[in-house]
Amino acid sequence: MSTVISKSVSRAFALFELFGQERRPLSATAIQTALGLPQASALVLARELAALGYLTYDAQARTYFPNERLLNLTSWLGAMDLPVRRLKDLVDEVARATRETASLCSRNGRFLQIDHFCLGNQPGSILMQTGRAAPLPCSGAGRAVLAALSETDAIAVIADVRRRDRQNPFDATQAARDIRLARRHGHLVTYDLMIPGIGAVAFPLPPDL
Repeated sequence: MSTVISKSVSRAFALFELFGQERRPLSATAIQTALGLPQASALVLARELAALGYLTYDAQARTYFPNERLLNLTSWLGAMDLPVRRLKDLVDEVARATRETASLCSRNGRFLQIDHFCLGNQPGSILMQTGRAAPLPCSGAGRAVLAALSETDAIAVIADVRRRDRQNPFDATQAARDIRLARRHGHLVTYDLMIPGIGAVAFPLPPDL
């Protein structure tokens, strides 16, 4: 998402996501292998998170596992009426009806972030990753999100991304044109934008939905 995120922060959250996938205690060696870290880095990462109280260390088994402090960190979100929770079933229904991958995305600064997706059952359906982000003007969904902004604000985001993110080149003129189309028609159809041979249909949703 950004090259300015520190290694320690990105590694910590990568480890939390690893536990979410594995759902079992992990040794420092298993963490090292799964995350592709140097042995010393994996050990320091696990030990420091344990020292902060987010992991529990089993000295006999030499394994680490998340504890109640990590669980309580975001437990309050469960009581909130989050948009992703309200729209999740709708995304899943679109995927079932079309047999194509459907996703729900939102703006996170100058990036588009995947909040939820449902994998289609067609051959070659696109597998996404929740939490993955890309610059807004680089995808059809991102351009649809920008259509909810004023023309001035959308152009400012395009200029900001072009100035700050050289790793993801895009056609700024076409991006501005697509944003106007999405604003005019209420949806945007794109082809070969992020992945060659892949088409996408994106709908900007009202903020109060």
